[in-house]
Amino acid sequence: MALFNRSAAGIVSAILSAASAGDRIVAVASNGRTHPSIRRGASLAGARLSEPDPENGLDPSDFDGAVLTVLTRVTSELDILAPERARAIVAMAKASGSPVFVDDAYGTRVGPVLLGQEMTLELGADYGITSCDKAGMGGPRAGLMVGRPDLVDRAVAQASGLGLEARGPLVLGVLRSLESYRPATLRNDSAVARQIAAGLRERFGAERVLDLCMGPTISEEDVLTIALEGRNDAADDSAMVPAEASCILGMALLEDHGIVTSNVAERPGARVSLRLRPTATEVERFGGPDRVVDAVEHAFGGLRALLGDTRAAEAKIFGNGRPH
Repeated sequence: MALFNRSAAGIVSAILSAASAGDRIVAVASNGRTHPSIRRGASLAGARLSEPDPENGLDPSDFDGAVLTVLTRVTSELDILAPERARAIVAMAKASGSPVFVDDAYGTRVGPVLLGQEMTLELGADYGITSCDKAGMGGPRAGLMVGRPDLVDRAVAQASGLGLEARGPLVLGVLRSLESYRPATLRNDSAVARQIAAGLRERFGAERVLDLCMGPTISEEDVLTIALEGRNDAADDSAMVPAEASCILGMALLEDHGIVTSNVAERPGARVSLRLRPTATEVERFGGPDRVVDAVEHAFGGLRALLGDTRAAEAKIFGNGRPH
């Protein structure tokens, strides 16, 4: 077992410790949504990365010559790989001689608690990693890796040389988080999240709000579509693009309601869809699921008001100054 300063750090370290220039890595995730750290790790190693689509069916030959197979069963967008498919992937990879690493940032807890699936190593994988600030765990942000000691040790050695390992204070924080973790907390969070999703689907349409097990998602394209449906005449000539619309919606939620979303708080490169990942405790403090739905609807009103006003839209996104 080992701790890294975030899950992505552990993923990159695992890849760098397993692959060298010219080696082949296979990464499999539902809808092809592997985490960017997998691609970056492969690039840093100089390895060739193959990302076969499990929806099209996989063949044992897909894993030939792979020095590492990275499996993601629950993506950051909460796309879920069917358990029988995940087991088949592990079996094919291991039959080809490839070690299997599971990016289980969400799946370690979402899989067993909400989906009735196996725990990470019960899939037959050699090692894997989970996030300590997602899906029922309250942080701090860190990545916890478990599995075959030799493979974990190699990843830790790589991380130590790059400053990606977790230091003492972070270890203590994760220990407390593990001690306080309860599956019932995750189930309650999921139940409240689905209430919010149901309310949003009723307001904006089921086809535009994804009802996921940890919270609803509205794509940036649908954010703009919803805003344009309630537009005024001034918005007819709007040049706003979906990413800008989603950012403005997130800013309105933050400024007017104190709701923090990833489309305004994450680093460049993160997805810009509106993703709500609430906890039951925070939703209760806010006033309940209906209040959250009302806040989102109010934020859409603020977005619509800026559709035809380029200067005001820029000010909302960039603050007092425009980027140079």
